[in-house]
Amino acid sequence: MYIEHKTAQKVLLAAAVILTAVLTASPSFVITPMQGLVFIFFIFFIHSNIEKRFIIKQYSMKNEEQNKLLEKIYSSCPDSISYKDYNFKYQLVNDVMSEKICKKNKSEIINKTCYELFPKETADIITKKDNEAITTKKSVTYEIKIPVNNKEFIFQVTTVPIIKDSDIIGILTISRDITKNEHLKRTLHNKHRQLTTLLNTLPMVAYLKNTSSDYIIGNFAPESSYTQKYRLQNRKRILREDDKIIREKQSLSYEVQIKTDDGSLLWHRIYKSPIFDKDNNVNGIAVLIKNIEDEKNLQCQRETYVATLSHDLKTPTIAQIRALELLLSRDLGEINKEQEELLNLTLDSCKYMFEMVSTLLSTYKYENGELILNYDYFNMNELIESCLNEISQLAGEKGHTIIFKPNSAENIVNADKIQVKRILMNLLGNSLTYAYPDTELTITVEKLNGSLRVCVKNHSPYMPKKVLETIFNKYVTHAEKFNKVGAGLGLYLSKQIVQAHGGKIITKSFEDNRCIFGFELPLEGAAQTAYIAC
Repeated sequence: MYIEHKTAQKVLLAAAVILTAVLTASPSFVITPMQGLVFIFFIFFIHSNIEKRFIIKQYSMKNEEQNKLLEKIYSSCPDSISYKDYNFKYQLVNDVMSEKICKKNKSEIINKTCYELFPKETADIITKKDNEAITTKKSVTYEIKIPVNNKEFIFQVTTVPIIKDSDIIGILTISRDITKNEHLKRTLHNKHRQLTTLLNTLPMVAYLKNTSSDYIIGNFAPESSYTQKYRLQNRKRILREDDKIIREKQSLSYEVQIKTDDGSLLWHRIYKSPIFDKDNNVNGIAVLIKNIEDEKNLQCQRETYVATLSHDLKTPTIAQIRALELLLSRDLGEINKEQEELLNLTLDSCKYMFEMVSTLLSTYKYENGELILNYDYFNMNELIESCLNEISQLAGEKGHTIIFKPNSAENIVNADKIQVKRILMNLLGNSLTYAYPDTELTITVEKLNGSLRVCVKNHSPYMPKKVLETIFNKYVTHAEKFNKVGAGLGLYLSKQIVQAHGGKIITKSFEDNRCIFGFELPLEGAAQTAYIAC
């Protein structure tokens, strides 16, 4: 086209040059006005024809490119596209419209109305929206349900009137399948309703918040609840807690007193748990706040009762022990062998009762923060040997062989010696009680990085993981399973003492009937004196 356009320009220029040259070379050559006009008309006629052909070809190529582009859009578009004339008859449809929706060839759709392709109810809606687009001369967007292969699909339809010279010559319609999105919306809506119902039926304050600690949803009105006031007053501390939860991906729980609207202080238990997305990243935090004032009052009454009872039981028990010891010393006269055996059995029973009462009382003192850890340096080896001497008679009765294997002659640790002895006696006593008769009991001591580990290994029944996770809990005992009698407080108290020292409890059980119980303590105590608080 560019060459033809240049040719027309050259022809016009050449004609002008020729005419000028003839007139210049032959002055005698005369052209009449009519001849000149004919010549000029002829030249311009040739030029206009060439230009016309150039313009026609130019527009033809542009139209062809546009048609190819439009065809490409039609064929590659995932949405349904159709064009109807002013009589609402389909003149153009893409493959999605013909194959996936109408299930027909394009030739079967052309020049047909929607009433010939869809059910009357669907066709009525389409026609109504087409008329609305024509009347308003604006695009109309709506949703419609269309049955396809006995299944109902939901489409979002946009109808646009095609206007030329202020006249509407047709309607362009684009339909997008939003069935999955709508089903997802319904599922999310149902889950939201279920979550809301669940939150509203909980007997406690419960809400969700994002990683910026902003309230999302819950079962209380933030603007009127006293828990909201507590959140605002302690926002900095709460933000630090939330940052820790997000960073460590661990739950957090604690008890705190919160001032209510009437000014009274009530105990509440706050539990926070991270919410994870599919990539295991924290994208929110769930918070539960439960009023435990009744629990606290009940616990206080129970602890007062137990402490009073324990104290009242200790006094007569000590008196009985002293009296029995006096009788066994023969200071009050001689006793025969049968009387001595009976008195020893009674003395052992009284000592056992005294130890049980002492354990019970110590447990409640630990929980109430009434006991103090008095740190001092001592040799763990010597303390273990002292404990072994005290339990040697029990070990001999069951035929146990005790092997003590310290990794060095001295294992010095900074801790409360009296309380550590209580741990050792509990672990050794339990290991001897549950061990099979005539088996070995091995005690090991070894230094680690900044801590000292003590382990007691025996041969006893296998304990599953679930049992090991709860055996150190309060009032938990597996004595019934092993036909033994236990109070369920000794191991619990041992764990409290270990944790108060900043250490940890060790529990392992193997299917070949080997069990390991022990603890780790820091070599250096955190302070010379530390209060215990659960």
